[in-house]
Amino acid sequence: MHLLPDSMIQLAKEAAVQRADSNRDIVAAYLIGSLLDKDPFLGGSADIDLVFVHAQDTKARRELLSLTPEIHLDIKHNSRREYVRPRELRIHPWLGPEMYDPLLLVRERALFQIRPGWPAGQISRSGEHHPARPPQRRTCPPDV
Repeated sequence: MHLLPDSMIQLAKEAAVQRADSNRDIVAAYLIGSLLDKDPFLGGSADIDLVFVHAQDTKARRELLSLTPEIHLDIKHNSRREYVRPRELRIHPWLGPEMYDPLLLVRERALFQIRPGWPAGQISRSGEHHPARPPQRRTCPPDV
């Protein structure tokens, strides 16, 4: 079974909304990784990289869930406290690249604010301001 990237993004949105609805500790979820590029497939397989941000620390840091033999969800769990110093995120070895250009899927509250009106996802590596993708709240967004 070979899914198109748009279908995979829709799967990611549905998975994020479903998980956030069943776990009130999740304050945000976003999509990162190769799926946001034009061709996420390598050797006929692909992963869907999701990040769930929890209000509290969580025991699970990583989860892998197989959707098909070729596609799996790679879920990373972060604590909201990892986002308390937004200016330092750009130089953080893991969160910096992760926060560069994510697709926000679920947001209950802003993770942080650089300046009033600048929510997460608007600051690039160079510090330039970029419009954020509109957040989706606890409902499955329309097809991409």
